[in-house]
Amino acid sequence: MRDSGSGKSSLLNLTAGVSQPARGVRVNPECVAYVPKDIAFLDDSIGQLVLRTAAKTDVKLMDALTMANLEFFVAALPLGLDTEIGDTGVLLSEGQRQRLGLARALLRGASLLLLDEATSTLDEEANPRWLRT
Repeated sequence: MRDSGSGKSSLLNLTAGVSQPARGVRVNPECVAYVPKDIAFLDDSIGQLVLRTAAKTDVKLMDALTMANLEFFVAALPLGLDTEIGDTGVLLSEGQRQRLGLARALLRGASLLLLDEATSTLDEEANPRWLRT
């Protein structure tokens, strides 16, 4: 499904539990991690934004950042994980926000990962190998 308006986002919203269906199959939202195309973050540090969704260790956090191809970006920041990203993530590029959302979803360890154009602003060379088509 690639056509605009074909219902991809609606289907993902239902599956992720963002919207509730009137009838039909229901999915346990605890088993789902959802990464939308447009991600808005609270003004907080990178580490806190990713860890907010799961009580995990710093090792697990760095693993998630590595899988989302953010480890070198974070390591190059003067404050690393303590770097503030600004209101709604304004201090990050769209691609960095998408990667941060992906890292947050990966850290949850959900059995179903839903991506709604969550890689639309990522450059192909910087995409993790497992995410390339």
